[in-house]
Amino acid sequence: MASLPPPTKPASISIHIQLFYVELLYLSLSLSLNSVRSSSSSSSSMDSCSKSIRDSTSPFDCILFDLDDTLYPSKAGLGQATKRNIEDFLVEKCGFPETQASTLRVELFKTYGSTLAGLRALGYDIDADDYHSFVHGRLPYDSIKPDAPLRNLLRSINQRKIVFTNSDRNHAMKALDRLGIRDCFELIICFETLNPNLSKSTRLDEFPVVLKPSLDAIKTAIDVAEVDPCRTLFLDDSVRNVAAGKALGWKIREDQRSRLCIRDCKQLGSSNSRNMVWHRRRQRSKAQSSQGPVGCHSCYSTSSGLMQIPNRYAPKKNI
Repeated sequence: MASLPPPTKPASISIHIQLFYVELLYLSLSLSLNSVRSSSSSSSSMDSCSKSIRDSTSPFDCILFDLDDTLYPSKAGLGQATKRNIEDFLVEKCGFPETQASTLRVELFKTYGSTLAGLRALGYDIDADDYHSFVHGRLPYDSIKPDAPLRNLLRSINQRKIVFTNSDRNHAMKALDRLGIRDCFELIICFETLNPNLSKSTRLDEFPVVLKPSLDAIKTAIDVAEVDPCRTLFLDDSVRNVAAGKALGWKIREDQRSRLCIRDCKQLGSSNSRNMVWHRRRQRSKAQSSQGPVGCHSCYSTSSGLMQIPNRYAPKKNI
């Protein structure tokens, strides 16, 4: 039986690339353990970095990669810079006191999934493009260096490779270009993909902001990427993004029995890793009652106190 040979591991490689290497090694070993599956998949376009045909015995057809602090390391400093820019936005554009900006940013993220989603839910008419331009436009992209080992690793993976991020497209393309890996992915699923109608809304509540780890975001990614959830690997540094799939047991509309299989890249190689991957489908109401909030504002109650922000913080004008 043909198997996918593991790539040669570079002598010097960063920790985030090591996680991907371990996963790829798991992929290779799985080929020798799984029986050959008969399939009649139709032909599909391959990305420019993977020209060979995917092995039909592989447990995965596609790999979804998060971007921020996953494809590039947190030491690049973009995460901290983004937080500072968000706090500046809260102060300069929304009129919040500087002393409360940090706390508010954290609470909005915890309750609504992002500061932008939270502000719009609270009644602030914020244009998403203006927000992203303010928050990401001043980031130190020069701190992201070309990553040859990561590029070589991605090139050695025959499966489809797709970026799945909550960030806007401009930010995603800049980061991928700095890393030198943009052409390794056939598709970028980003903020604009998840929120195509946001700019057309006439009311703030007409199109709530959709982001990972919400059900709508995952379903959109499945539909846009045209993937089989049970044959898709998801790599993300966010516990909430991974836990959402595990807790809710996502299903796709074509097959009521199918499950979205998500692996936590930080727990690869553990003895119970297989148990963390495969989860039986649960009713959404049961998952919400037993698991509590999972990161989407539609899954949260308003008991966190954010909806009780003093009236002086209520929006007075469009932003």
